[in-house]
Amino acid sequence: YPPTYIAEAVVGEREHRLRHVLAVLGARTPDYWIARLIADSGLFLIPGGVALIAGGASGTPLFVWPYAPAAGLLLLAFSVSMSSASYVLSSFFTTTQAVAKYFATVLLLVTTVPLSLMFSASAILPHSWASVFSAVLSFFPSLALAWGLFSLSVAAILSRE
Repeated sequence: YPPTYIAEAVVGEREHRLRHVLAVLGARTPDYWIARLIADSGLFLIPGGVALIAGGASGTPLFVWPYAPAAGLLLLAFSVSMSSASYVLSSFFTTTQAVAKYFATVLLLVTTVPLSLMFSASAILPHSWASVFSAVLSFFPSLALAWGLFSLSVAAILSRE
């Protein structure tokens, strides 16, 4: 599971003080994090690229011109945001063993519990709260990707008719 792998690597580096070693060798912190973000985002971009190619080959409206570039940008944004979310959540762990055991569960709890509460609240609150809930939901990378791909798919299908 890529987020667990990412968090495990970050916590392991913190455990073994590898960033300190890099600093002693002259590496700058921003350079480290930029390189780390690019490499970790690649973990999500590989299956995303395969999905784009397979979707385009099958003629799926979302993955053919003119919608393929927008779908690719959504997948790129998802890759960067999931890597960033993994970094933030990794700060709650002190050992790589804890990350391996509990990170996937924490990631699910951090996303599903608030989402369940929002969906339940949306059933009883006035419709004016819909825009507030949609703004909050856009901060969850997987939901933002799903909503963006759904909206793009609807536009692609409607433009064909």
